[in-house]
Amino acid sequence: LFRRLAVFNGPFGLADVIAVAADEAPDGVPAVDLLTALVDKSLVQSDPVSRALGYSLFESTRAFAHELLARAGELEGIRRRHFDYYLERVLAARKSHDTPEWLAHRDALRPLQSNIADALRWALLEEHDVEGGSAMAAARLPEFYQHRYGACPNHPIELSIRDGLKPGTHEGRSCANNGFRMRATCSANS
Repeated sequence: LFRRLAVFNGPFGLADVIAVAADEAPDGVPAVDLLTALVDKSLVQSDPVSRALGYSLFESTRAFAHELLARAGELEGIRRRHFDYYLERVLAARKSHDTPEWLAHRDALRPLQSNIADALRWALLEEHDVEGGSAMAAARLPEFYQHRYGACPNHPIELSIRDGLKPGTHEGRSCANNGFRMRATCSANS
């Protein structure tokens, strides 16, 4: 379990661990017990105040776990599970956009931004799942537009919103992909 936690970039909770990193242990030890043992050994940090996202790794510990994950040949499989999990969460939030549940979904995603960004980076920049990454980026457009994360007048996502490009079309996928690549550039130039 420890090496698989390297896939989380930022805070995570028990539900995240179960969905992404935990498999049924051969000896039947539940994920919560394994996670507690890692906290007891100071390999995982625990924040008792935050119940939903109460765990994290120090960056040096994460780098070590990442190396172990790569050596075990599990890196791409776990990154795929990480991406799929956060894609599902983002798409669920998007489906609730015009409903009373939207604010709760939006607020639940905010502390996950580092994990969502990492999932997008894997899908789009490393080109493991451009179609899925484009769907994730397109689903995040309303929040991006509302809060202008990394706003830049010539940012491809800004241009796509102005020009009315639709997610799921060739132009929408291309724009979302290029928009993610450009975000760091626009933020650095601001």
